Amino acid sequence: MRIAVLGAGAIGSSIGGMLALAGEDVTLVARPDHAAAINAHGLRMTGFLRETVRVRAAERLDFRPDLILLCTKTQDVEEACRLNAAFALGVPLVTMQNGVASPDIAASVLGRDGIIAGVVFLGATYVQPGEVFCITRKGMAIGEWSQPNGDRVRGIAQALGKALPAAVVDNVRGSMWMKLVINLTNCVQATTGLSVQELDQHSDFVELS
Repeated sequence: MRIAVLGAGAIGSSIGGMLALAGEDVTLVARPDHAAAINAHGLRMTGFLRETVRVRAAERLDFRPDLILLCTKTQDVEEACRLNAAFALGVPLVTMQNGVASPDIAASVLGRDGIIAGVVFLGATYVQPGEVFCITRKGMAIGEWSQPNGDRVRGIAQALGKALPAAVVDNVRGSMWMKLVINLTNCVQATTGLSVQELDQHSDFVELS
C-alpha cells in the first residue's frame, strides 16, 4: 500500500514514521525545510521511540497513492485538498484533525465518498526540521463519514494498526466530539504549567476532567 501523509508535522510525521518502520511505502508531504531534512538525514524520532527512519518526503503530492492521511491543522484542510486534488480525487482519505469540521471540509473539495474520519490519541511534538518527539501512543478510531463501515475501512484500520492500535467505530462523530471535550482540559495545563501526569495527582483536577 502506498500511503501519503499530507501535512506531516508532529502527528503526521510520527504516524508516517511508524508505518515506514513497519514496512509500509510512505511519503511525507511536509513544509520545505522539514522535507529537505528528512530526505537528507532521515526522520529522527525521539521519546518513546528512538529511531531514525529513512522515508521519502516531498513538498507536494506528486503521485496517486492508495491511501491519504490528512494531518494538517483544520484551518489548512481546504487548501491542502485543493492543492493536491489532482492526485487525491477518488483516493480514500482519513482526516486526523481535532474538532469535528474537517471531514465536511475535505468532502467539499474531494467529494464525500472517499472521506474516512479519524480520531487520534497520539501525543507528539515537532522539535526541529527532520525531528519529532513522540509522547504517547494510545491509538486511534476511524469510521466512514457518509456510508456504513465495510471492508474498505477495516482494511485501512488493519494497515494503520501497524503504527498504533486502530479501531473501526460505527459512531465516529461521537468519538470526535468526545476527543473535543477531552481537549478542553488542555487549558488547565496551559494555565498551571503542569503536565497531565502531574495534574492527575490533584483530586480537584481529576474530578474536573
